[in-house]
Amino acid sequence: MKNYLIIAAFMLSLNADASIEGTFNCSGTDKEHPGVIYKGIMTIKKTGQTYSVKSSYSDNVSSIGTGIYNKAKHHFVFVFVNPKNIQETGIASMEVSKNDTMTSDWAYLNQTVIGQSSCSKKNQTTGYK
Repeated sequence: MKNYLIIAAFMLSLNADASIEGTFNCSGTDKEHPGVIYKGIMTIKKTGQTYSVKSSYSDNVSSIGTGIYNKAKHHFVFVFVNPKNIQETGIASMEVSKNDTMTSDWAYLNQTVIGQSSCSKKNQTTGYK
């Protein structure tokens, strides 16, 4: 019986949804600035049926946003804006992995290039995962 409980617990953990809430270390690129890698921190919090997104990056750009998470598809989509420069308004589409990482494609409104980024959840005890 004990072995069945262990197997059942293991199988449930395989099907557990990745939590998108938390603080993530992110890095990425965009084709408008070839060769430049930006780094930053993104924090996601559940706010009712939606999620709030706050980001700050190494190029001194910050953004706020609102997103929707589809747990069945492990997909997170959000809109964002730099409150200091509304020209930096855009959308991001993120694939969420069960290992607390996310990859995204994103674009600014009225632009023709797509950026890519990857994020990994910060570890609560050591600061990084």
